[in-house]
Amino acid sequence: KRVPLTSGRTQYLVRELYRGKLTGHEIKHGFLKKGESVKLISEMKDGILIADGVGTEHRVPEGSVVKIMPADNPLRVYL
Repeated sequence: KRVPLTSGRTQYLVRELYRGKLTGHEIKHGFLKKGESVKLISEMKDGILIADGVGTEHRVPEGSVVKIMPADNPLRVYL
């Protein structure tokens, strides 16, 4: 879905879900309003996190907690 830039919402989408026999996933996609967040807890020994458009890999070893939330400052795009 396209989100209007003026909506004040942040859209997230997990692109490469791991579907294991013992563990599943609860968070696939959605929207966050200001003040809301998504918390991820790594169950992977050598996990990585990459934000689209940034291209920087962040190590997320087992037990790491990642909190994703909208920024205080809006994204400004000039075309």
